[in-house]
Amino acid sequence: MRLHRVVEELKKLKPTSTSEHILHSTCQEMLTIAGEVDISPVLKFYEEFGFVSGFVQLLLTRAAKIDPSDLANQGAQEDKLSEEKRDQRMECYNEIIRLYRSQKNTDAKEVILNTVLRTDDKLCHYTLFFSYFELEKSGKDPNALTELLQLNSIYLEDFLQENSDQLLYRYYCIRGRFGEAARVAHQLSKVSRTLRDRINWLVDSIRSENACGGGNSSGNDLHTLHEELDVAKIQLRIYDIIHSSSDLDSAAKKTSLARLDSSLLGLSELFNDFARPLKLYEIQLIIFHSAGHNDPNRVKDCWKQILGGQTDIGVLESKITALGAELYPSDWAFPVDFLCEQLENINSRVNDISDLNYRWVVALMIRIGVSFEFLFELYENFVNKATSLDEKLGYVVPMTSLIEYWLDSVHGTLPPVSQRVSDVLQHYVQTFRATGG
Repeated sequence: MRLHRVVEELKKLKPTSTSEHILHSTCQEMLTIAGEVDISPVLKFYEEFGFVSGFVQLLLTRAAKIDPSDLANQGAQEDKLSEEKRDQRMECYNEIIRLYRSQKNTDAKEVILNTVLRTDDKLCHYTLFFSYFELEKSGKDPNALTELLQLNSIYLEDFLQENSDQLLYRYYCIRGRFGEAARVAHQLSKVSRTLRDRINWLVDSIRSENACGGGNSSGNDLHTLHEELDVAKIQLRIYDIIHSSSDLDSAAKKTSLARLDSSLLGLSELFNDFARPLKLYEIQLIIFHSAGHNDPNRVKDCWKQILGGQTDIGVLESKITALGAELYPSDWAFPVDFLCEQLENINSRVNDISDLNYRWVVALMIRIGVSFEFLFELYENFVNKATSLDEKLGYVVPMTSLIEYWLDSVHGTLPPVSQRVSDVLQHYVQTFRATGG
C-alpha cells in the first residue's frame, strides 16, 4: 500500500540535508490519495518535522476530495449527506487551525496562514474567520478581531456582511473605502439596540462621509445626516430628562424610555408625544429651532413658562445663556426683543435702578452675541413706548451700559452709527430736563 510505504519512509527520516526533499516527495504522493486513506499518521510526522506547508496542503486536498461536489456549501441544512460532508471537511480545517494556533515560530504561522488564504475553499476561510471570534470571546486574545480585519482574504468582506456589520464598518475604514463605511454606519444607526449607539453610528457615518469628500457616496448627503444627528440628540436629551425625572410613575417612565431607545423618532413625534405632554418647554424651543417652525405665540408661551416666577438672576442668566448658545440668532426660537422686555420687567422688580446689577440684561445679550446696533435700536423703542418717566429711565440706564461697552469695543475712527447714538442721547437729555429729571 502506498500509505504504508510513505509512513515507513517517514519513520526512517532523520533531520539531514535530504529530509526536506523526502518530505516534499511524500507529500506529492499523499496528495493523490488524501481523500481515500487515513492521513493522520503522515500528519503526525509532518508536524514533528515542522513541515507545516505539507501539513496544510494535505488537509486542504483531503477536504476537497471527500466533497468534490461541494455539498457542504450547497446542500440544505437538513440534508444528511451535506451535513456529513461538512463535518468531515471541518475536521480538516480545525486541524489546520489547531496547528496554526499552536505555533511559536512566526515564520511557520505565516506559511500556514498564507497557504489557507490562497485557497478558494470558502468553508475553510469561514472556519478560520470564526476561530478569531472564538479567541476574542474566550478572552485568550483580545486583539483577535483586529487581526481578523487585517487578513487578505477574497471571502472576508462577504463573511462580515453576513455576520457582523460593526466589523464590516471597520473593514471598510481600514481599507479606505469610506463611502461604504458611511453606508454601513448609517444602517447601524437604524438597528442598534440603544439610542446612544444609534447616535454614535450617525457620528461615524458623518465622519466617514467627510473622509470620502463629503458627497453622497453612502446614499445620504451630509446635510441629511447632520439633520438626523441633530434630531437624535434632541431625542437623547428627552431620554435623559425622563430617566432622571421623579415625577413619572415607574410604568410610564419605563414605557417612554423603551420607546425612545427603540428607534430614531421624528421631530413631530418628539414634540407631540414627549415635549408637549411632559411640559418640556426648553426642548420645545429646540424642536421649533431645529424644524424651522415659526409660531411666535407658542414660542412666547414657552419662554414665559421658562422665565416663570424666577427672580434668581444667576439662574436666569445661566439658563438663557445656555439656550442662547443653541438658539441665537434664530428669530423665531430666540426672540431678543421679547426676551429683553420680559427680563427688564423682572429686573425692575428685583434690582434698584442705582444698582450696578441693573445692567445685567444687556450684558447678557452682548455675551450671547446680539449686536450693539440691534440692542441700541431695541432699547430706543422701549424708551419711546414707555409712558412714565421712571419707566423710560429704567430703559435708559441699561442703554448707558450698552454705550460704554460699545465705546470700549471701538478702536480708531468711530463708525457711522456714532452720530445716531449722540443724537439719541441729546434727545433724552432734553426730555429729562423738560420734565425736571
